[in-house]
Amino acid sequence: MCPEGDFLKSDDTCGACPAGEYGDDDGVCADCMDQCLSCTGSGNDIIDDGCVCDVSENFIQIDTNECITECAAGYREDGSFCYSKFHVTF
Repeated sequence: MCPEGDFLKSDDTCGACPAGEYGDDDGVCADCMDQCLSCTGSGNDIIDDGCVCDVSENFIQIDTNECITECAAGYREDGSFCYSKFHVTF
């Protein structure tokens, strides 16, 4: 068992999780989604899990929950996100 705030790493030592991994609820370092350089959660939702994309421009296409290099036709760029041109924000 690791001290509070540390996680069990794959080499059986305790500390901060390495790049590409996050500390899960069991206190163990676990892999981020393949397309994330780093994350804060399991990767079931790129935005909620704090995914930093492994592509150079770091765009996240909102409706498909994917990291992409550029917004596709029919999408508009807004910061580091691509939204459908038909997406309505409130």
